[in-house]
Amino acid sequence: MILSIFHPARRTNQPLIKISSQFASKFLLIILVGSGAYLCGSPNSFSYLLLPPAYSETIGGTDVDALFVQAKSKYAKKDYKWALADFTEVIRLKPNFADAYYNRGLAKSKLQDEQGAIKDFTETIRLDPNNVSAYTLRGIGKSSLGDKQGAIADYTTAVRLNPDDADSYIIRGLALSDLKDYKGAIADYSTVIRLRPNLASAYSIRGSAKYSLGDKQGAIADYNTAIRLKPDFATAYNLRAFPKSDLGDTKGAIADFTMGIQLKPASDTYYNRGNEKKKLGDLQGAIADYNEAISLKPNDPANYYNRAVAKRKSGNTQGAIADYTAAINLKPDFADAYYNRGLAKSSLGDTQNALTDFKVSAVIYQQQGKANYYREAVQMIQQLQSQFVRIDESKLPANFMIWRGRVINLNGLSGRGQ
Repeated sequence: MILSIFHPARRTNQPLIKISSQFASKFLLIILVGSGAYLCGSPNSFSYLLLPPAYSETIGGTDVDALFVQAKSKYAKKDYKWALADFTEVIRLKPNFADAYYNRGLAKSKLQDEQGAIKDFTETIRLDPNNVSAYTLRGIGKSSLGDKQGAIADYTTAVRLNPDDADSYIIRGLALSDLKDYKGAIADYSTVIRLRPNLASAYSIRGSAKYSLGDKQGAIADYNTAIRLKPDFATAYNLRAFPKSDLGDTKGAIADFTMGIQLKPASDTYYNRGNEKKKLGDLQGAIADYNEAISLKPNDPANYYNRAVAKRKSGNTQGAIADYTAAINLKPDFADAYYNRGLAKSSLGDTQNALTDFKVSAVIYQQQGKANYYREAVQMIQQLQSQFVRIDESKLPANFMIWRGRVINLNGLSGRGQ
């Protein structure tokens, strides 16, 4: 189950910008655990959600008792299918056993049965209305299925039941961020900071929400605090680089990405540092970073795309075409790659193939609803078509010839189009 936070917008027809892969996958665990430990460690905290709660109720039959313990043991060993079977048998023998439904919900979630997990957490809540963890987990399940409002309602109940549980505020804040309610998210993160003033990850995600609202200085201040509290917090360095870059501090952004790489090398961090180096005109340094990004993530088309941009700027047009082609092979609807490959081919005089690329890019831009880019592609098509001629060379005057699809006046006159 994954909740998402802001992602800086990818810029089309410019070097793409990518958030660190640390944010792109398993976001909750990385952000909440990224500060070095689970958030609070209280009985109803997020850390408590990851494993079955301790069994404390005496059950009438010894066999049921033993079966429940056995099921928890299988769950702890990640044998989720057999744990699920055992929890189901416990529920058959003891239909009103809230902990059995709760733990079966955990097992179902691990097996990607989110609907089934939600049903079990709902039954847990019916039997144990004050179970904060059940509300929180049901909310996470709802969020993973797209029911963001339902998730927030569950998180809000969790907060009401335990107003001092920082984790519930963080998870609700993440959900609010997902709905672009950044002000609401900031309010929740601020409550977390009041409850846990030394929690580095809370400052980091509040900084992200501030950045999304355009408060770049406020974001940097929060990232600074996160780093002060946890000097090896690679994610905070990587995120701080974005507002620095936006404010024109390109060298500062490079320094932050460099620290992020030193602490935790990642493809996206090399990629983003390459973008910053390119801004400073360090094309070879940028290409070196894109090379590292590709070595770590060879199936990411954006890595090839941005390396192509740098190669073309450095004069390696053939190398750029090869990289645009690699990006297209990985992402066949990558309109920008077609468009820029068309520009590169056109600069080499390969007019026919350039036209093909511009036509493909125009079709894709139109399908994607990118009207401005569609018009630019159409203009390039018209421009090339006006220069491109089809004529029998034998019928040309002696001082003319056809070269790469164009009529060339050997006396130095301009090429002639239709």
